[in-house]
Amino acid sequence: MRSFRLTGLFALVVLLVVGFAVYDYRSQRQKEGQQQELRRITSVMPEQVESLEIDRSGDSLVLQRDEGQWRSLSPLEDLLDDFAVETLLRNLLEQEVEDLTAQAQEAVEGVEDLDWSRYGMEEPLARFRLKVRGVGPEELLWTVGSIKAYDGRYYLRRGEDLLLGDEAWSGLIETTLGGLRDRRLWRQSPPINQVRIFRQGELVAHLNRDPQSQAWSFAEVKGYRMDPGAVESWLHQLRQLRVGSFVAEDHDPETLKLYSLQNPEWRIEAGDWWMEVSPRPNEEATTRFVRTSAESFVVTVNQNPLRELMKADLDFRSLSEPFEFELLEVSELRVRSGEAQWDIVKLGSDWELKEADEDLRVDRQHLLELFETLKTWSAYDFVGGEPSGPVRRSLEAHSLELLNSVGQVVLMLRWSELFEDVESGRSLVYLQSSRSEELMRVGAETVKALPLESLVK
Repeated sequence: MRSFRLTGLFALVVLLVVGFAVYDYRSQRQKEGQQQELRRITSVMPEQVESLEIDRSGDSLVLQRDEGQWRSLSPLEDLLDDFAVETLLRNLLEQEVEDLTAQAQEAVEGVEDLDWSRYGMEEPLARFRLKVRGVGPEELLWTVGSIKAYDGRYYLRRGEDLLLGDEAWSGLIETTLGGLRDRRLWRQSPPINQVRIFRQGELVAHLNRDPQSQAWSFAEVKGYRMDPGAVESWLHQLRQLRVGSFVAEDHDPETLKLYSLQNPEWRIEAGDWWMEVSPRPNEEATTRFVRTSAESFVVTVNQNPLRELMKADLDFRSLSEPFEFELLEVSELRVRSGEAQWDIVKLGSDWELKEADEDLRVDRQHLLELFETLKTWSAYDFVGGEPSGPVRRSLEAHSLELLNSVGQVVLMLRWSELFEDVESGRSLVYLQSSRSEELMRVGAETVKALPLESLVK
């Protein structure tokens, strides 16, 4: 009986010890959470900030939220990158500081007001002024003193509180407008129904979009069908252009001359908006100078994305048009490529060799596969008129003809052996089509996908 009582008493003691330990642990975590909140310079969140001013000895950076979009008011007016501003605000608002107010007051007995000059507050490094909504004070002011603590940290003033902040304040103080500006070159939103591209003053592309059908067409060029995807891709590239650096804030004649924009090489018009691009000074240059109608600045832009916009009318033509045909019109197929030397004709609903051979028959499945493959073809690019040299001789090696019931050509293709293109790093094939006057190139893998040798078994 006594043993049972001792066991019960021991169990009770254990429960009390464990319960106290859990309580102590939870209390400690709660205190740590409160201390963590107190260490933050403010509980304000980035979305509550309406404006931010960083004043550095007369050099003032003023940012303001305007209908959800951040803008700079000083040192100049411009749109800002919302993500960059939100990142700046988050870094600023989440700074952890140590409160030295009580310690500083204890050091000077009988004096309640601190001598702020001892901490460099008479000529501070910077003042951070924030206007906020949804919290107590509508304005927050933090001053960074010009005198540092012994360990290199920064003295801060928040109202009558003396705080101590770490080296992160150095980056906040040195915040520049250049790192916050909206780097989109195209900042427009209206729909675009006309595109014009000029090179050295000559109109090289003119595209129109019907406002009703939304269909794009050539305004000057006749006889070619446009590829709507090519135009949309071009517009996408335009919207993705980004500024490399801002080099001037005006379009004065002297400024334009300095940056070779008095006689631009390219002028691109999209609706009422336009941009002008300077000549490339040399082959090694990786950027060009650009100005636009919407902004007063001159900027640098990387050469590669700009090159994607430097197009002429025929760069927007359909790349699949040279390979289009109506299968119902095809009554005969002629193949001349390596060991594949076939003349195949349509008899009723079946296909047979033109010259019957008991040992050979047409593989209908592979023949239909060939037709379907041709319908997916598109040119890699167009490279001009008549071929010359080795390309011309090579074009005589491979051919495919689709004829109608009276022997007229529905589609005729001739292609070369493989050529390695140094610039693109791709294996390409030169090709001529009866539906295009220009020589073109297609990917080598495109031609290899044709089941030519397996058409006949």
